[in-house]
Amino acid sequence: MDNVFDNNEHRLTINEFMSMLNEHHEGFSAKEVQVLFQVVDNDRSGQIDKTELLHYATKGGDIDIENLYKQRKKFKKKKENAKKGIKLLGTWLNKMKIIIGYTQCMTFLRVTFSDIPWPRMFIQTMKNLEFTTFDIYALFGRMSCQMHR
Repeated sequence: MDNVFDNNEHRLTINEFMSMLNEHHEGFSAKEVQVLFQVVDNDRSGQIDKTELLHYATKGGDIDIENLYKQRKKFKKKKENAKKGIKLLGTWLNKMKIIIGYTQCMTFLRVTFSDIPWPRMFIQTMKNLEFTTFDIYALFGRMSCQMHR
């Protein structure tokens, strides 16, 4: 608000008001801006001063501007934390996909390369990882053959 009204004598014309709205809230039509301008311009002077805009923005003083700023800061911080959490979760899920894909491939080495004399410990590890090689088509029973077509 202080950026718009650098001194208390400055008043917004309809064009300045339209530019300000479009800068922060895209999509207002010219007619909507005119109607909003008339609502905010209490003294019908054709210009909006800081007092008129504050009166409109705070619903006649019922809303505490300082509290709004604090709530906005809290919201921005929560939004940033949520973005970090989502990014971390996405990274973690991608790593899990890689590990599961790797273990699925490892469990079939014994079957694919049956001529190789694998060490007993390696065979046991592959058997322990077989839980990752579930066949989704087996869940559908008789329909699984039709789904392959």
